[in-house]
Amino acid sequence: MDQFRCFSPEALQFLSELRANNRREWFHANKQIYEAAIKQPAEQFAAQMSQALAEMTHMPHSVKIYRIHRDVRFSNDKTPYNPHLRMSFIPGDCGDQPPLWHFGLSPDCLSLGCGVFQYEKAALEKYRTGVAGPAGDDLMAIINDLTARNVRISEPELKRGPSGYSSDHPHLDLLRRKGLTVWTDLTAQPIVTQAGLREECLNQFQLFHPVFRALQSLGT
Repeated sequence: MDQFRCFSPEALQFLSELRANNRREWFHANKQIYEAAIKQPAEQFAAQMSQALAEMTHMPHSVKIYRIHRDVRFSNDKTPYNPHLRMSFIPGDCGDQPPLWHFGLSPDCLSLGCGVFQYEKAALEKYRTGVAGPAGDDLMAIINDLTARNVRISEPELKRGPSGYSSDHPHLDLLRRKGLTVWTDLTAQPIVTQAGLREECLNQFQLFHPVFRALQSLGT
C-alpha cells in the first residue's frame, strides 16, 4: 500500500460539491474522483493510524471506515450520500465496550474524538458503578483539564441522576451520562492537505489518551 502523506485539495472539493449535489446521478458521474481522492487515501491513512494507535496504547487496533452511502430507510432525509468521511479505530482486548478513537472530515472541519457514544445496559451499569467511586474523581480531573484546553465534551443525556444515586452526588455530571466522548474540532484546510496530517491527528489522540485509559479501566 502506498505511503499516505495527506489528502488532496480535490478531496475537500469533492465533499463540498457532494454536499451541494447530493444526488446519485452526480455521484456516479464523479465516482472516479471519489475513489482516487477519498476512498483510496482513507484506506492508506486508516492503516497508518491503526499502527500508530497500537504503538501508543500497546493494543492492536482495527478500523471501521463508514460507508459514504446513507441508510435512508428510517430517515426523513432521503439524500443518498454522506458528504463527509468518518472512521473509528477500535482497540482489541479492551473489555466488552471499549472507548474508540474517531476521525471525521467534512468540507470545512476535521473532528477528532475519543470515547463511547452510548453504553449498552450492562456496560452502562459498570460505568456508573465506577464513576460513583474514586475513579470518578480521576475522570472529573481529566475532563476539567481538557475543557481548559478547549476540548469539547459531549452533553449528558439525562437531566437528573439515575435511580439509586443522590441528587447531590459529587460526580453527578458523569452519572447523568449514557456515554462520554471528547472532541477537538479543527479547520480542515490546510491541515488535511499538508504533510504531517497523521502526526497532527496523533498529537490530538495523545491529548485524549487519559480519557481512553480511564474509560478503558471502567469497562474492564
